[in-house]
Formats: sequence, structure tokens, C-alpha cells
Amino acid sequence: MKYIIKICFFAFLSIGMFAQGESNIWYFGRYAGLDFSSGLPVSINNSSMNTGEGCASICDFNGNLLFYTDGVSVWNRQNTKMPNGDSLKGHSSSTQSAVIVKKPGVNPVYLIFTVDRMGGSWGLTYSEVDMSLENGFGNVNSNKNIPVVSPVCEKIAAINHSNGRGYWIVTRLYPSNKYHSYLLDENGISNIPVVSSGIATVTGGLQTLGYLKASRTGTKIASAFTNLDLVELFDFDNSTGHLYNARKLSFPAGVKPYGVEFSPSEKYLYTSGFTTNILTQFDLSDSTEEAINRSRAVLDSTSIKQGGALQIGSNDKIYMAFVGSDSLGVINSPENAGGASNYSKNGVFLTHGTSLYGLPTFLNFNQNNFSLDFEVQDSCVSVKLDFIPTIGFADSVYWNFGDPPSGSNNISNLLSPSHIYNDTGHYEVTVRAYYGDWSDTVSKVFYVGSFPEVDLGGDTIVGSCENPTVILNAEWPNGKYFWNTQSTNSEIEVKVSGAYWVTVNLNGCSMSDTVYVKTKSCSGKIEMPNIFTPNSDGVNDVFAPILMDEIKQAELQIYDRWGVLIFESNNLEQGWDGKSNGQECGNGVYFWVISYTNSENNTTEQKGTLTLLR
Repeated sequence: MKYIIKICFFAFLSIGMFAQGESNIWYFGRYAGLDFSSGLPVSINNSSMNTGEGCASICDFNGNLLFYTDGVSVWNRQNTKMPNGDSLKGHSSSTQSAVIVKKPGVNPVYLIFTVDRMGGSWGLTYSEVDMSLENGFGNVNSNKNIPVVSPVCEKIAAINHSNGRGYWIVTRLYPSNKYHSYLLDENGISNIPVVSSGIATVTGGLQTLGYLKASRTGTKIASAFTNLDLVELFDFDNSTGHLYNARKLSFPAGVKPYGVEFSPSEKYLYTSGFTTNILTQFDLSDSTEEAINRSRAVLDSTSIKQGGALQIGSNDKIYMAFVGSDSLGVINSPENAGGASNYSKNGVFLTHGTSLYGLPTFLNFNQNNFSLDFEVQDSCVSVKLDFIPTIGFADSVYWNFGDPPSGSNNISNLLSPSHIYNDTGHYEVTVRAYYGDWSDTVSKVFYVGSFPEVDLGGDTIVGSCENPTVILNAEWPNGKYFWNTQSTNSEIEVKVSGAYWVTVNLNGCSMSDTVYVKTKSCSGKIEMPNIFTPNSDGVNDVFAPILMDEIKQAELQIYDRWGVLIFESNNLEQGWDGKSNGQECGNGVYFWVISYTNSENNTTEQKGTLTLLR
């Protein structure tokens, strides 16, 4: 008898993968920094970093600094370089030398994805920062400079997956017009990218410059090509990783678009010039390429300093870097058209350090709208139930399975625990999750039922010569039945030899049983099966005749498709196990010949074919 059990029990914990508090502190340029914790950017004076372009920083949920990097070195919250925090394979002169994300399913570990400059040989790599090391100040562990793909442009974006449990790491290959999207989830980073086509083919190192940004919802991507004077705009499917609906945004020669950023609602796209200082706005309300290009509006071109990156803050304002400046430009109302966007060239002053070309690159993020929930399916006793959250992390989780007789197993602090219920009945399951200063509790009741008992009798049932019909009965109160004959009744009549199985379902708890039936006829002939499956599962593993009459002597021969004898025996109960000279024979059609003498001394020869399936 074989039991086949499949139980699903899913818990859905939906929490934004990146909260705005985690982008509260910016380090950039020559020892410059800003703190957005109060809602307004406040200049800070403790940076240890001097980087011409790319940089990234990360805070905890509540906006407390964890570490920052220029793609080469990593500094902790004390502004001290981590012990193993050097020689990462980004470059401080790479547009987007780094981006930081939490490692799904592993708390408190973060991944730094780094990008080499101008299509350099290191390409896209990643390193792990374990914040449990160095007394909570963190360190780069042994998983350092792990290659992903090379060479690439100076572009990278980390985008939340639609399921809330992982990310897409997106980059642009060099030299190529292809984008690669790599899935990062609790299983690690996929080595098989999702490939999408862009418009421009990058052929020279300087053509690799320019930012790649995703909108807050992760459904749009903009990619700037500074020395080609164009921006590629895409729709992005954050469930599959595909970039599609490519549109080319054109600029007058020499504008050299470098920074890109979406307004919070994604209605507008902003671009900034590299060696120029031109700030441009595009209206995306009409999504056609022609309409978007027609909407192009220059907001400012009067600065005497070279322009740099654009980056949206947690206060929904967009900031613009200028090379060698002690201030950043600010688009105060990015949801308004033209001059109503209220752009200020000197929107925020830096009391320490100066900006250069770059501003920090962050994972795209939404407003904090966390919710806790889980769904329960009725289950069965003595079956392990897996609780699978849809996110890869939380600060802490507390489960109570409502099963006090299970003792200490009744509670769990694991993110994805399991539990076995040994008695039937109704159980209340409670989960409480914590993430920073947010927490929530949800409780639900579900039913654990018992398995039906299914017994079709002995594994071989032989009918009589006079009455070859066999009745198979799987009756169980309130059960639902499914036979391999397609019958849904509790019992079936069998008149043909073969394997018969039934599955009985009782309130979602299923059990199966299989028997092999041999029926006798009065014709004096032997009945032979036409298929067998020698896969060692205990069912139909041997090809042998079904004895319909008393046999005095017999011989069975098996031939392959070319007529080669591969098996011979006069022991019909032994049968053929699907092997020839100890080696397994392949799937396919074989030929059999059997000669036998029955109890009336009549000698008969029968021939036929059989199919072997493993």
C-alpha cells in the first residue's frame, strides 16, 4: 500500500522590502553628507569618503546609519573602514559604483553590488556585509567580489520583485544593446539572467557613462547614455524582470544626459547634463515616444558648474549634484510641470565637504505601508506543515501554533517554521512580526482532520474462471473517491487484469491504495500485460504472464526491436525485470513469445508486444 500526501500551508507576510528610513543618510562627493531623518536635509560633517562619482549608503529601518561605500572601500557607522572593507571591485569613477540591498532570508546580512568603470574587466560583482560581526559594526565576510557578469556599463539598479520577497538586479552589458536582470531571492542570485533589448548599441568606453534608475513602483526604468545624447525609457515587469516598450528620448547635441530620476507618481522624468548644467523635464502622461519628446522642457541651464546626478529623497524632493559645489540643486515640487516644479539651484547647503558628480544609489522604495497577514488551509494530522512567508527578512517573528500538547514546539521564532499536529480539531495560529518600530499581530483558526483508511485488500486478487469479475471497495464515510478508471464511486467492478488504484479524500486529507488484479478466463489462454514499469516502486515492476489455467510447463522469451533475444526463462512467476545481462533496458517497445502446455496437455504459442516505461 502506498500513501501519497501533499499538504500546503502558507503564511503571507507582506512588508515593503525597503523603507524610506533606510535611505535617510547620504554620503557622497568629497567628504559630504546629508541626514533626512527630520524630514529636511541636514548637512553632516563626519564622512570619511572621497568619491568622484558612484556611492551608496544604508540605514536600518529607523534611519540609523549602518555603513556606506564608494564601491571600493566600506565604512561603518563610526566612519571607520571595516577590517575587510577594502579592495571591492567597483570604482569611485564609475557612475553607479555600488548599490546595497538586504540579503533575502538572512538577517542581518547585506549585499553590496559593485560595477567597474568604463566596461572594465571586473564588471558586476557582489560582496556580503555581515552586521553581526565586529560587535555589531559589521564587516565584509569571505563572500567577497563574487562575479556576476562582465563587462558591463557603469549602470546598475536594484528593484523590488512584485512578490515582495526578492529583488531584480539590472545592468547593461558592454559592448551590447542588451540588459540583464538577475533574480535575487532566498536561494541567492540566479546565474540565468532575463535578457531584454535596448535601443542604442554601446561600443566605446565613454558611452558606458550615465545613470540607470527605476521608478518607485518598479514599473518604469530610465537609462542615460551621456556620450550618445539620449535616454532609453522602458516599462518594467517586476514579476518577470523584462524591460519592454523601449522609447528613445533625444537631446540636442552636447547636452550629455547623465542623471535621471522619476517624480514620486512617475508622471515626470528628470534628466541632468554631465559636462553641461542643463536640467530637463519630460511629461510621461502620454507614453508614446513622440509625445514624450514633444513635452521636453528645460528647467535650468544657468549654473556655472558642471551638472551631476539626480536623486529623490525621502521627502519627495529631487536633488541635483554640481561638481565642486557646496550646495545641491533641489526640485521642490517635482509633480508640477515646468517652472511650477519650483527648482532652486542652491536648495540645500553643505557645511562640510563638496559635491562632485555622484549621489547615492538606492533600491527603489515606496512609502511605509506594512501589513501582516497569512492564509490557512485545513490540514491533516501527523503531517509537517511549512509556514512560508512572502518576504525574505524581518527583525523578528513570533509564532504560536495553538497546540499546547506539543510542548516547546508550540512556539517558534523562525521566519519560516514548521509544525506537526498529532490530533484532530480546531487550532488558532498566531503570528507577530517586528520590523524596526513597526509590529503587528494576526490570529486565525483552522481545522486539522484525520486521514481516511483505504484498504483494497491483498496486492493480487484473482477472480474465478466461472465468475471473472472482482469487486474493489474503498468505502469511507463522507469520503470522495477518484479511481484510475475515472470512476468517482466508492466501489468498482473489475473484469480485466491490471493495476487499480484509488485516492480517497476526506476534508482535504487524502490516502491512496493500489492492487493488482488477475482474472481467470476459461479459454485456456494466458493473458499478458501490454505495459510495465520496472522503477522499483513495488507496483508493476515485473513483466510476467497472468496465469489463467493450470500450466505444466512454459517458456517466455523477450526480443528487442532488432530481433535480438535479451531474456529467456521457464519460470513464469519470476518474469522479466527489464534488464539484459544485468543492465537496464531503455524505454520502448519489446516483443514477447510464450510457449506453454496446460493441464489438458494442449501446447500453445502466443506472441505480442509490450511497452517498457521507467
